[in-house]
Amino acid sequence: MIPQFVRVAAIDNEQEHLDKIYSALVSAGYWAMPFLYDLGAIRPTPPQPFNGVRVIFSDIHLVDGGMNNMAQQTLAIMSSLKSIVCDGPYAIIFWTKYPEDAEKVYGEIVARAEAFGLTLPVGYGCIDKTLVLALEDAPERLPELVKEINTAILSCGALLLSISWEERVFQAAVRSTHRLFELARLPENGESLGRWHKLLAYLSTEAVGLAQAQAAPVAAMDAALLPVLEDRLDVSAEYVAGLNALLAEQFGNAPNGVSKSSLNTHYLVSVLSNPAVFLPSARGMVSIVDRAGWDEACPDLWGASCNEVLGREFLMSVDYEKDGGVLNSLIPCVVTLTPECDDVQGKVYSYRYLLGVFIPVADVDRARYFSKKQAKYSNLSIFDVGVLSLDFGDDVKDYRLLVSCNRFFAKPVKDLLHVQPKLRLRRATLEELSHHYTTHARRPGVMRFFPE
Repeated sequence: MIPQFVRVAAIDNEQEHLDKIYSALVSAGYWAMPFLYDLGAIRPTPPQPFNGVRVIFSDIHLVDGGMNNMAQQTLAIMSSLKSIVCDGPYAIIFWTKYPEDAEKVYGEIVARAEAFGLTLPVGYGCIDKTLVLALEDAPERLPELVKEINTAILSCGALLLSISWEERVFQAAVRSTHRLFELARLPENGESLGRWHKLLAYLSTEAVGLAQAQAAPVAAMDAALLPVLEDRLDVSAEYVAGLNALLAEQFGNAPNGVSKSSLNTHYLVSVLSNPAVFLPSARGMVSIVDRAGWDEACPDLWGASCNEVLGREFLMSVDYEKDGGVLNSLIPCVVTLTPECDDVQGKVYSYRYLLGVFIPVADVDRARYFSKKQAKYSNLSIFDVGVLSLDFGDDVKDYRLLVSCNRFFAKPVKDLLHVQPKLRLRRATLEELSHHYTTHARRPGVMRFFPE
């Protein structure tokens, strides 16, 4: 059931056993990283924990004393996991004949994980170690080993689904690379690497234009390869057999404790971890406006101060000036909606910025900006991105992001003062906003004369 070529780790305190475990896992089709536990640490010691290790196989007894020394056994396993695992989800599979011992050790790991600073496994399983050690002399037992591994982590159903997803994405990327490399490979294979290099560079500039490619070469290459990757990301029976029913049994069941605003933040936008390295001119960027600096230096762009334009554009009341408290709680922003074809076709750049606003959901009555009776915002140009869970320096809160397709300005240069990038609209969200903008801004009409 587990897709092949998944990255796993194996831990043991005996080199001979570790060698046999490594050989067995590779024979079963896994990318195995073997670690020897010796003198209180694993060898070799990774420079930093790995990202994407989903299954870890470990001997349940890494130090002397057996289960009479359970505290030390647990700490040895936890220190090994902390050195290997960057984040979750992942499962740990113990080599042991005694499932009750594994249950005790896992219970200790759960109890100590938070204080130890360890990302907790999502589950555990057990496999008879003698089966693995005997595989070298009895290779015909390989199907039995694979079946035991599948059974051991069957209870971690969501982990299996995640592994399958990651494997299919990886294989799609591999097939994309192989297909394009075939175009560049010469029969004699003499200059294939050089031609491959030129092909990637050529595709990158064709995808986003020379100027954009020079500014961010790897991002340009990603944009060029993404359509090929998406086309090859097909569902393969080899990877999902047995998982369809596992997923279907939870259809329609929303998980407790997962807020809708957090899901919006994940699916609709991408919050920047290091905003300082981004320019507000990047397509889809949402940048926070410094109200005081903007009002002093850029009032002509909106034709009014920030509070004035926010009140006129987003609030329902025509007497918005009386809502000074509400206006001051709003966070103005600009959303970059530069036409995508400008990059691809090499046109003269014209960076277009739309007026937006973050409205604190808990602090502002929705009736101030939305008519429930008429089921609409203050005007038809308003695009509702959604309620997002964001931190603007005073803890995480829910904000509704509204964008006006009626208020915008354009600049021929990338620089834009008094703003700070905060997040980026994801591709699908940006396309939806673009559609709303074009249908609002392009409204053809003709003059008609009617006889009296």
